[in-house]
This record gives sequence, structure tokens and C-alpha cells, in this order.
Amino acid sequence: MINKITIASTFLMAAFSMAEAYSVIEDTLMERKNYTVDGSFGQYHFSDTDSSFNWAYTTMDKKTYQLKGTDSSDQNVFGWKATEVKEPKALWYMFALEDDVDNDGSETYDWVLVSTDMQYKAIYKLEGMADNGTFKYGEKLNLSYQVGYENGEMKIIFDQENFTALSDTSSSSSSASSVSSTLNDEQKYTLAYMWNEEKLAKDIYLALNEVHPAQVLYNIPTNSETKHQAAVEDLIKKYDINITNLVDYTVEYSEAELRAFAPGQYGITAIQDLYDVLYLKGTQSMQDAYEVGCMVEVTDIDDLDKYLEMAEGVEDLMTTFNFLRDGSYTHYWAFDGALKNMGVSDGCCVLGDFYCKTAAEYPQNSTGNGQGSQGQGNGKGGH
Repeated sequence: MINKITIASTFLMAAFSMAEAYSVIEDTLMERKNYTVDGSFGQYHFSDTDSSFNWAYTTMDKKTYQLKGTDSSDQNVFGWKATEVKEPKALWYMFALEDDVDNDGSETYDWVLVSTDMQYKAIYKLEGMADNGTFKYGEKLNLSYQVGYENGEMKIIFDQENFTALSDTSSSSSSASSVSSTLNDEQKYTLAYMWNEEKLAKDIYLALNEVHPAQVLYNIPTNSETKHQAAVEDLIKKYDINITNLVDYTVEYSEAELRAFAPGQYGITAIQDLYDVLYLKGTQSMQDAYEVGCMVEVTDIDDLDKYLEMAEGVEDLMTTFNFLRDGSYTHYWAFDGALKNMGVSDGCCVLGDFYCKTAAEYPQNSTGNGQGSQGQGNGKGGH
């Protein structure tokens, strides 16, 4: 396994290099239709290593290894070291092509890197090693994909016909496979709470955009939070939960009751109180509006961290909660950037330590801040 990890991880030390089109590889991927994921990579702040190597690889059987955790050797080129750290959030999946598809005489670099961000949807083929010792990979492959399950194995799917997707940018959700688990009352309440919390994020940003028009306040709710709310609602519908009745969970799901909640109205008192406080602050100034964005996203991520532990073993909840948290990471940096662009040099950190995050704590999406311009101006104009 460690040999596979060594080969698969080479992209972490890579510099972008332009390569000729991979039409043969694309044809191979489409012909085979799906590949089994071998593992995932995520960022983790290791105190005993250079920041360049703050990466960890987790196999599908949940064994995690630290990059450059030990000295390199012929058998362990990248110094992989087994570690007991908590599995980091997956930013990339890796799978082996298992054939010398690029006809270079070796299968050493016949690995494919796949982004876990289903809006970004990037695929790269490893190429080899550069003269300076870094690894390089080719240009982005012109393919679309989904992530799903077959016989209990996670798959990168190029044939969408026979699999249930975990995530898809063509839909509003990132719901997991159609296989249902049995939820306990705590998990049901969590879904109800998250639906309200995602609705709050959408509502507060749109409401503040009416007072202080700005692209970031318009783009995030219209391009992302709407999808987040729908992703949670897909699960609520799937598990037949009526989130307006959190005492008797035998009451069935009701779409009509959900639609009856106007913007700024919620079925959970704590969410209603939070909205009222945030709206009062956010309407004071443009800076306050951006600070509200920082507050919302940190609160959201803090809750999701707890809910992910609670949902362990329930695949569709885990997938959706990770999807929500990934979006919140991106939104946090969008508001941080918006504050800095208007002259608040500390960004979200101006709110104090609790809201002051690093890239190691909140990984930044490879696409950047992602959800539109951070500048001021008329946010009603759209993306």
C-alpha cells in the first residue's frame, strides 16, 4: 500500500506544466466508464515539517499517512509515515489507470487526480518528474464525471447511466447514494437544523444586498446557498422528516410547510434569534455586512464539524455535510477578501480570534474565492 501511496501522491509536489492533449487517456476513461478510488488527499498542519508538506493521504481503509514524515528511501521515496491524526477533509481523489495508457513504457505515473469539488470538476493525469525534483502533471482533461458507489466501493464515474451520483453540478444537491440508513432522532434534528441554517445564510445575504449592494452578497446566495439548502432538503424528503414538528418524527415531510417560511422566518427559535441579530448588525454598514458573512460561515463550519462526527457511518449525511462545509470554506475566504479589498487589512480576523482562520484550518478552494467578485457595487446585476 505504501508504494501506491508514494506514487499517487506525487502531484502534491508538482508544478503546473503544459502538456499535449490527452485524447487517448480521455478515450480510455470513457471506454472503461468507472474507476475505483484508491484514496484521498487533504491538507493537515503538521508542526514538525515544512509547510510545503502539510498534506496527508488517506487510503480507503482509513489509514492516514503524513507526507515527508520520515526520511526518504528507495522504498519510500516521499517519506510517508503512518499517523494517528484525524482524517483531513478530502480535496482530491486518486485512482490508478492500471495500464500504460500513455505508452511511456512504465505505469509509474499512470495515476489520475480528481477534484472533490463538484463545481470545479477538474481531472489531471500525472506526467512524471521535473529536473528540479518536483512532479508535473498534464493539462486538465476534457471530461465530466460523478462520484458514486458500486458494491460498496467509491467510484469515479464516467458513465452516469448505471450509478447514483453523490454530487452533480447539474442538480441542486450533492446527495449521496440512494441507499438509506436508519437515522436516530439526533440525526433527524440535525437535518432540520441545517435546513434552517442554510436558509438563514441565503436569506441574510440577499437581505443585506438590498441594503448594501455587492457582488459577493448576491453571488453566494444565488449561486451556492440555494443549492446548499436544496441538498439538505433532498435528505429531509428522502428520510420523510417534517422539520416543522421536531417532537413527533412520525409526522411526514411536507414541502408546502417548508415553502410557507418567508425569507427571514424559521422553524427553530435559535436560528430566528440569530437571523435577527445578524440583520441588525449587517445593515449598519458595508463592513458590517461583510463581517456578518464571516460570522455566518464560521458558525456554519463549526456546526458542521460537530455534525460530521455525529453522522459518521451514514454515507449520505457525511457526503452532504462535507459538500456544505467545502462551500462554507470558500465563502469565508470570499468575505475575508471583500473586507481586505475595502481596506480592512485583518479581514475576518477583525472580529477576534474565534473568527480568525488560517488556510490550514479552512482550506482554500483551487478555484480561488469562487463565488464572484468581492468588490463593491450593485450586487443585483448577477454573476
